[in-house]
Amino acid sequence: MYKHNKIIINSDIQIAIEKLIGKLKSNNYVIINPDSFLIEDAKNAIKESYISSQDTKYIILASVQFNIYAQNALLKILEEPPRNIIFILISNNKNIFLPTVRSRVSVEFWEHETLDINLGIDIKNKNIQQFYTLFEKFKNLPKEDGRKIVEVLFLKAIEENISFDKKSMELFSNSIKLINQNVRINFVLANIFSMLLSKQYDNI
Repeated sequence: MYKHNKIIINSDIQIAIEKLIGKLKSNNYVIINPDSFLIEDAKNAIKESYISSQDTKYIILASVQFNIYAQNALLKILEEPPRNIIFILISNNKNIFLPTVRSRVSVEFWEHETLDINLGIDIKNKNIQQFYTLFEKFKNLPKEDGRKIVEVLFLKAIEENISFDKKSMELFSNSIKLINQNVRINFVLANIFSMLLSKQYDNI
């Protein structure tokens, strides 16, 4: 399917990998999918690219974070890949890639499913597990979706008659500002959930 190196941007990286494999219609691929793509991962990818293949081989590099040094290590191989080798990089944010990397490949944005903002939690219920479940679900969202989650959490709390002091109100507004400044959503959510849990126990 793909004839050239490519970056794919999708909010859910694992879903993107599965979707890509379905599109390739080929079993000749290698997936390198660490939590954070480091220099050792880049070296492994380069080593894999020099293992010759008679048919097109896809090397799929997927992560929420691509270390700068790792990206620099890939520049030459992305510009001049070995015969029958196609690199496909997957992440949830185009801006984590260096301009020098983006200039060597095409960038493709995949539409992701509409974010499910039905949180399904009872904020007044003193249950840490429900917050942990939400944290795991949303911790790697792109900032556009991160803002939605913060807004929905705020409205949900108001709906459940959670009383906020000035400091708590500022936490929500500052959370939006932090997301706009590309602070990771997991940090923002951790602060909000901590505050909401404290509100629960204040009301015991």
